[in-house]
Amino acid sequence: MKKEKKEEKTPVERQTQGQMLREKLTGGASVTLEGLHSSPIYIGGASLVAYLHDGKIEAETKLTGILSLGALMPGEFRKYGTLISPGLYAPFHQHFFVARIDMAVDCKPGEAFNQVVEVDVKAEEPGENNFHNNAFYAEERLLKSELEAMRDCSPLSAHLWIVRNTRTVNRTGQLTGYKLVPGSNCLPLVGVEAKFLRRASFLKHNLWVTPYAHDEMFPGGEFPDQNPRVDEGLATWVKQNRSLEETDIVLWYVFGITRPSVGRLACNASRAHWFYAYGINLLI
Repeated sequence: MKKEKKEEKTPVERQTQGQMLREKLTGGASVTLEGLHSSPIYIGGASLVAYLHDGKIEAETKLTGILSLGALMPGEFRKYGTLISPGLYAPFHQHFFVARIDMAVDCKPGEAFNQVVEVDVKAEEPGENNFHNNAFYAEERLLKSELEAMRDCSPLSAHLWIVRNTRTVNRTGQLTGYKLVPGSNCLPLVGVEAKFLRRASFLKHNLWVTPYAHDEMFPGGEFPDQNPRVDEGLATWVKQNRSLEETDIVLWYVFGITRPSVGRLACNASRAHWFYAYGINLLI
């Protein structure tokens, strides 16, 4: 008996099918915004998904492209890359992205009643309150100023950050807010004197927080490639150490990928990096 040939789905059909399945599983619809950017050897994609049933916002970036290669002499080895073919190696490298998130949690036009809290999860000390040595708790820390709010991800304490409204509570009396939850992340694997950090000093931390300013739009400042000056952008703005209490909060989340190995392919496979934000104490 002859088997029927399975009809191949187009990328658009596969994407639509996956979206419909996600809506069925989550019990609600979502809105997706996607964009692509191409360079001579790389194609980058970014998507933003807003889930209408619970208000969660999920951001994702993807990378694919052709490897940048270096030549090797016969028998030569480079510890700074991966051999992909005799005489050719691909250098290890990193990619970084910055998400600028202008928050306005439960604020009407003209209002600015937001603050930022960092949440750490800590293990309880052994004792009568932790007889089985398995108790842990969440501890909040208010980030009051810009210099306090230069923060890094920490898987050891499950770091996350909450932007909350200081004047809006739910029916249980808890302040409403939005939680920024990091995905996989890294920092630059370079020395403090690395030259590119003079123009990209915003890469020194995973999170920066500033009060809104109309001329602070780009983390590296205006035209960083052509700019002969150094330490512009976020690293300069936060030196003002402006207050972050009851103000219009802007989060700058820096996330990246380290590629220490590319296998033996001449083309990089896509890889996604993500973070998401979702409302807390909003639906009670």
